[in-house]
Amino acid sequence: MSRFSQIKDAFLNEDSIKKVINGVQKKVKKLSDVDVANIAHTMEQIATVDFFMRFDSLTKCREYLINELSTKFPIPVIEEDITYAEYSQRVIKLDGSPGDSHVTNLITSNVEVGGNDNDKIQKVSISGESLQNILTMLKQLGPSQISSGGGGSSNGYNSYTQTVELTLDTKNRLLSESDPSTRNSINWVYSSSNTSNWIQGSAISIYQITQIFSIDCGIMYFPMIENTTIDEFKQISMFISEFSSYGTYTTSNVRYHFLFSVEKVTTPGSGRLKLIPVHDNTEMLFEPAITQLSTLSISFATPFEKIIFGRDRDTATVTIGATTTITTDNPHGLNNGDLIALVGFTTSNTATDNNTIILANSVAGFTISNMTPMTFTIASLDTSTVTLPVSVTTVIYLSKRFIIPLRFKSFK
Repeated sequence: MSRFSQIKDAFLNEDSIKKVINGVQKKVKKLSDVDVANIAHTMEQIATVDFFMRFDSLTKCREYLINELSTKFPIPVIEEDITYAEYSQRVIKLDGSPGDSHVTNLITSNVEVGGNDNDKIQKVSISGESLQNILTMLKQLGPSQISSGGGGSSNGYNSYTQTVELTLDTKNRLLSESDPSTRNSINWVYSSSNTSNWIQGSAISIYQITQIFSIDCGIMYFPMIENTTIDEFKQISMFISEFSSYGTYTTSNVRYHFLFSVEKVTTPGSGRLKLIPVHDNTEMLFEPAITQLSTLSISFATPFEKIIFGRDRDTATVTIGATTTITTDNPHGLNNGDLIALVGFTTSNTATDNNTIILANSVAGFTISNMTPMTFTIASLDTSTVTLPVSVTTVIYLSKRFIIPLRFKSFK
């Protein structure tokens, strides 16, 4: 039996349906057998995985449904006679299929299931509001309307869940590669000692994320990557190691969570690869929910083999002058016109050189020129008057930086 079938059976057994019916009847003078059967039948129609994934327990599902029905059924009832044929059409065959056994079991004794089409079912109460309105109200508890709280009830979707937007910046990531030039996974670590921040370099403030039941990813802009497979197939896949038990396999046995089409976007002096989610609905659902998220390790593929990003930073030395020269400790692989940022630039006289230090550490960075494999110059940074010695902690290659926009949905 599938997990979905187990969930559905746990919720849609006879006892569960009767609990909902009883909850409705507390606010109503009387529900007819037709109403009862239609409630039971429609409960099955709305029993989708998407519906259940948005609540932290089946108990709250029942509570929410009972509340919605109870508040929307304070309507008078009238009595009318209907034929068995009409009963059959309106109850047993709402979707063109035979009625289910649990629906039949809920029909009280004054309805003789299996009667002749023209037999009258006497004194059957039909809601003053039409039966169609009842069905419409019930169906509104399905996935397309549930995100707004099922009609405004305080017990709705938003009462139990939260959405967290998280933009992962490759500049502020865990630096754990033994050889950054062969880097094919980008990692972030969640600090349990500081539950409001993802830590590495600058902190990105977010909520503490627990009980995650879905994740999706938006459009991304990659640095240009020289790869003939990407040029040929124009698709890139994304894999999150922490969710390795979920995801999709290609027939070539490569696992991924999201698939993107690739478009080249070029502007004067710059170029990026635009990654657009292939499917309209990129949401990935987790069952059961992910209880704790402490790390994120993300890799990309062509989608047949992992993409190697190479270095996006290095240690370096500074040569001062009207045009500042930077010498990296390893070949930088940059081009004229690329952007870089200096981190931790300082001098031996921070008070006198304060303005230059602030400029040098600008987050916006600088355009570089005059390449050699391990040097470049910054024409817009004049360090000719600073006090030696000078140093810089890191040079960040902003042209190789990109962000990953994620959206998590979790239970509160």
